[in-house]
Amino acid sequence: MNTRCFYKDGCYIHGKIEKLFFITFNLISNHIISRSYNHAVDVRRFIPECYEYPSKKKVDRASPMRLMARFFLNYFPWEKVVTELDSLHVLELGCGNGLLFKWIDNLTQKVSQYVGIDNGYEENYAVWEKLRAVDSRFNVINANVENIKQIPKKTNLIISNFFLEHYRNDLQLFAILRDSIKRNHNTCIQIHIVPPVSALRSYGVHGYRQYTLQAINRMLSLYSDFSNCYTFVLGGKSCNAVHHKYFFDLHRDFLHLKQRKFDLRSYNRDLSIAIKRDFQAKKIKFSRATLYTCVIHSYPKQELFD
Repeated sequence: MNTRCFYKDGCYIHGKIEKLFFITFNLISNHIISRSYNHAVDVRRFIPECYEYPSKKKVDRASPMRLMARFFLNYFPWEKVVTELDSLHVLELGCGNGLLFKWIDNLTQKVSQYVGIDNGYEENYAVWEKLRAVDSRFNVINANVENIKQIPKKTNLIISNFFLEHYRNDLQLFAILRDSIKRNHNTCIQIHIVPPVSALRSYGVHGYRQYTLQAINRMLSLYSDFSNCYTFVLGGKSCNAVHHKYFFDLHRDFLHLKQRKFDLRSYNRDLSIAIKRDFQAKKIKFSRATLYTCVIHSYPKQELFD
């Protein structure tokens, strides 16, 4: 059970014919099949209080999509989250090196427990052990998320950061999370950062899918009877154009990911201008957004967003 996706994670596709099939499949899924979909999804723009870039006058090589995720997490209404949940029991799906633990803790000062799940690469093991050694709140389960049938009972904050596109059976995962939350009957907030439709052009053959309104609604509808669900868009055509100029553009690079050397100061300058243009634009087309984020607030006691 999954939202529409290619049969294989694009990160493990190397043959040109298979890459072409991947691109064709996702183009059809994103722009033809999903075009007829008109069910209502609560889509909002997320405009941070401050979008100065680069911060502290330092050069930064983060891609526009990664930067939008950083803006979202930094300016998420954490004060309301802490009021709603008090102490945070965090579960991160596909946690990588687990450093989001420190990020969330610095933003909230309220993390009581962090559990990450990842079928980790060896380079992450040393980071996990170092964090475990200095902070007893930190723990990682070295396992495939597909093998997880329930979540820790006290979990009240679930995060995935560019993980779902690499998970084939995303609807099955969301059903497991839903059932666990219902069983525990705790107030719980989920934050899922996912690649938008525009990511096909910006990243090419990557993951199983990009997320359409149709795919997002299928996931969020599993929670509609006991949760407030939101979808946010960040960035837009200006940020995407900077990505295409400096990193990758499917229209130009097609089947080959060409590594480019570029001047970071020029990139930061162009991206700073693009960020202002997109955040100050009166309207952003959903299909041109740089990033989508989904928030699920189950058994809410107060509103997170006005």
